[in-house]
Amino acid sequence: GYAVFTETPLVLVDVQRSGPSTGQATKGAQGDFFQARWGTHGDHPIIAISPTSVEDSFWETIRAFNLSEKFRIPVILLADGIIGHTREQIRIPDPEEVEIIYRKLPANEEEAKYPFGDVHGDLVPPMPLFGNGYFTHVTGSTHKENGLRDVYTPEVHDRLVRRLHKKIEVHEKEIQKWEEYYTDDVEILLVSWGVSARPSLGAVIEARKRGIKAGLIVPKTVHPFPGKRIRELSKKAHVILVPEMNLGQMILEVQRFVREEIPVISVNKIGGVPLTVEDILKEIESSAERSRHRSAD
Repeated sequence: GYAVFTETPLVLVDVQRSGPSTGQATKGAQGDFFQARWGTHGDHPIIAISPTSVEDSFWETIRAFNLSEKFRIPVILLADGIIGHTREQIRIPDPEEVEIIYRKLPANEEEAKYPFGDVHGDLVPPMPLFGNGYFTHVTGSTHKENGLRDVYTPEVHDRLVRRLHKKIEVHEKEIQKWEEYYTDDVEILLVSWGVSARPSLGAVIEARKRGIKAGLIVPKTVHPFPGKRIRELSKKAHVILVPEMNLGQMILEVQRFVREEIPVISVNKIGGVPLTVEDILKEIESSAERSRHRSAD
């Protein structure tokens, strides 16, 4: 919460384990989807990214730092215990291949006077660096554009919190990222994230071999959630399946955007054991069979 309110760039890595509490210690899970979004009190925006492999973790960590620096916001890297224990080969790129984004700095002393002001019209204030000679006020209490504390004026709080939200909302297209597989003619749409996306893709490929028009969308940015794109895809599909290693979390976001236009079904597994291609394929085939029966009726 302090980092959100002071617009301090940082990346928090959450390698999810099976819980609650100590739970299964080093076993993987995907139970922190909503903790990542609502892990602190008050109205606040957040960015959360979920990689699907070891190499993906490398690149998505870089993206997390870039987003954090560019938008002055904490970014959560939402990994899991399975990926955290996986050993895979990755290609380490030349430094020249990697885009690095640095925070926007004040151009002059006048800009530095407003470390929480929208001086450039993009809702992201310049951030002075320590040691640059500027005097900057920073507080976790409600503050004015110049950083001075003001917890008594409703308009000051309203203006500040609304700007924090809006700076993410207006840049959603730049922040959001997802991958799609076989969605052009999709009838059974899978929405999956993190480690569960890998067996989901395997199940979709196998279903296609069996003549079932399955497809997959994998949100890499899970907050802000790409609900608009999922709603667009839902207009093609007969049913949506949501495989995840919890008792139903991302599915609630899917349902929020799709509403009750088509069935949205959980494919859940807990206990520290990942979903398999066979687990998910079974649900795809069951959904295909139900769709055939409805069409016959």
